[in-house]
Amino acid sequence: MNWKLDIKQRLKNKKFMTSLALSLAVMIGSYFSLSPTDFTTWGAVLDVGLKIVSNPWVVGSVLWNIYNAFTNPLSDGLGDGK
Repeated sequence: MNWKLDIKQRLKNKKFMTSLALSLAVMIGSYFSLSPTDFTTWGAVLDVGLKIVSNPWVVGSVLWNIYNAFTNPLSDGLGDGK
């Protein structure tokens, strides 16, 4: 079973990072029923950040979303293909 992930390469990949950021933003926005107009001040951004870390379901969903982004479903185990 392959357990090696090339994390450095993923973090340098703009497509990967954009996809991850958008998937997290959509998931969090949907959970809290947010729209872009809700983020008009830094206080509003901080308020949403505090809501995220204080809600175990959202924290778990964020972690699961990150896990799904990093793993390769086409290879055996959690790592990249050979």
